[in-house]
Amino acid sequence: MKNQYSCAEVEVPFEDAVKLRSEGRLNLGLSDDFSAALANKPELGPTNKSANLAFVVWNAVGLIVMGVSIVLSFLWQWWAFLGGLLLAYSIFKANRKSHSENYLDAAFKDKEFYERVKKLGEWHYQMSEDDAATYQIEQR
Repeated sequence: MKNQYSCAEVEVPFEDAVKLRSEGRLNLGLSDDFSAALANKPELGPTNKSANLAFVVWNAVGLIVMGVSIVLSFLWQWWAFLGGLLLAYSIFKANRKSHSENYLDAAFKDKEFYERVKKLGEWHYQMSEDDAATYQIEQR
């Protein structure tokens, strides 16, 4: 059975995280809110900027959909903005979720990015108690 651990509980080096993940013994997590905030700080993001670019592009698509629906509500039917708002909300929600997943993929390819987020204490590890015991941080 796998348990959840934070960066305050375990210290997993990059090489070990990659190895444990390839063996199916580690799942890494990152909150959607933190990944969205991280997108606004490119210096903290992954070296490959495609994850941030995708986030910005899809946010722009959501804003365009919302803007077009508002214009349509004035020019066509008043209720047109309701569908646009629902569609834009769906785009924003899916974008936040997929952005976190893009960062998780990047973490196993970009050691510097993995270490930066680990230093901020934002990784969430899911692993067995036996594996976690190896990386347990001494509680003071």
